[in-house]
Formats: sequence, structure tokens, C-alpha cells
Amino acid sequence: MFMYLFDWQNERRPDIGASHGIETPFVLLNTDAVEVTRTALNAAATAKVVSAAWAAFALQGEPNTSQLPAWRPYDGKHRSTMILGKQARIVDDPASSDRLAWDEWAPTLDHGGPFKPWRLPHSRFV
Repeated sequence: MFMYLFDWQNERRPDIGASHGIETPFVLLNTDAVEVTRTALNAAATAKVVSAAWAAFALQGEPNTSQLPAWRPYDGKHRSTMILGKQARIVDDPASSDRLAWDEWAPTLDHGGPFKPWRLPHSRFV
């Protein structure tokens, strides 16, 4: 299992950043189809990196490509997360204060599984 956090922002529209589902045109290498990504300076370059990672994951079962730093599988100890945006980077346990706040609030949401993606806001499992 691999974790990512899509941390993209349209430089021409600083009020528009990563929101739910915004990574879809990047994954599909189709940023020209959506106005918010079509007008961005960095969308096409970011889309090439993101799309290559998804293709690698589909073909090999892991998203590592030569365009990214080494993407380690997610585990409960390191919580390695690929930050995808203007510059891709690996961060262990990003937004840990948010996760810990969810840990305090959400024990009633525990369904017994080892991974709790709702405790990592704005992140996705791949």
C-alpha cells in the first residue's frame, strides 16, 4: 500500500489549490480538459509525473518511477507519504498533528482494520 498527498496549487489562481478529486486530470494526463488545471503553469509537467506513477502502479504494483524519489510502502511506523505537487517529495507522517487530533476524536470510528485512511485528511491510498 502506498500513500500520497496531492499538494498542488494553480500559480495563476492562488485561491485554487488541491481539493477533493482535483488529481484526476493529472492521473489521466488530461489537464487541458478542466479549466482550473488548463490555466495553470505547472499542470502539464506535474501531470506527467503523476500519470507515470499511476501507470507504474498499474503495471508493476508499485508507483516508483525515475521521475520520483523512492516511494516506500506505507506502514504504521513511518507513514511514508509521497507529496505530489510542484516538486515531489517523501515525507514521513505528514500532518501528524491532524492525525493525532483524529486519533483523539475518532476512536468510535474504529472498524478494527490496521489502516484508518479517514485519519489522514487530504490523503489517498493507492
